[in-house]
Amino acid sequence: MRRRRALTPERKRTLDRQIVSRVLQSDAYRNAQTIFCFVSMPHEIDTAPIFFDAWRSGKRTAAPRCRAHGEMDFFLIRSTQDLVPGAWDIPEPEGDCPLCLPDPKTLCIVPALAADARGNRLGHGGGYYDRYLAAHPAATLGICYSFCVSPALPGEPFDIPIDLWITDEPVKEV
Repeated sequence: MRRRRALTPERKRTLDRQIVSRVLQSDAYRNAQTIFCFVSMPHEIDTAPIFFDAWRSGKRTAAPRCRAHGEMDFFLIRSTQDLVPGAWDIPEPEGDCPLCLPDPKTLCIVPALAADARGNRLGHGGGYYDRYLAAHPAATLGICYSFCVSPALPGEPFDIPIDLWITDEPVKEV
């Protein structure tokens, strides 16, 4: 987190653009009909361009809404107007957005503070994505800054590995 916060605004924008460009060019993204994606906070990779491209491309988009006990669900959103401040002031779908479940054409874009080549990730420690993906399997694409990729991260038996990592460097498949 310290390394991320040390990025200058200009460097962060550059790295974010590189990552988003690689996401949008990936087969995983291009072949998906529905995109599940987190709504980024200022210290995270900016996901707004992913949502905008998905809407322009006619893809369905869904964002997470957190519930109690480290659980979340994804709800369809059609624009940023469908988002309201939620838990920890993270924008999330408003109450009347419809629930969306993954299908074989869904890609879930997952945040990470750190990642490794085995598909492991460190998030913010709540286990939301691990719980969700255990109950609702979907193709996953993790996004992370290359300086946050480690040879190996500690893991837990309940961790769900990520299928594909995209950083500001070339695509890394696991």
